[in-house]
Amino acid sequence: SRCHLLGVMIEIGVHERLQPAFLLAHFSDAMREEERGLKAFMYANLYHHPEQMAAADAAHRMVAGLFAAYADDPRLMPAEWRDALPAEDPWRSRHIADFIAGMTDRYAISRYREVVGEIDLPEGF
Repeated sequence: SRCHLLGVMIEIGVHERLQPAFLLAHFSDAMREEERGLKAFMYANLYHHPEQMAAADAAHRMVAGLFAAYADDPRLMPAEWRDALPAEDPWRSRHIADFIAGMTDRYAISRYREVVGEIDLPEGF
């Protein structure tokens, strides 16, 4: 139909508009090599550093533990969050996730210890 054809043409036009015909800016070959070296250094010494990996693992355990606790017993959530909790998933899970996502690190640690129990955190966490 004409309407379908118009829709396809608009979609193609939007796609082409978002895809530049040429690179607007790029690194020189020398700078590209410097960038690769910097990325390798950052991954080896920061992103995948054992202390960083331990902190990320602890944070993952904390978020998963809080989510499980609140999903199992919503009464553990503050009243304003508990009262707004949807009855069905996926909205229920999204609501719990939003509550946890809004926590500061310090508050999340405190809540974890209150509702789940102690957690072994890396030094400086």
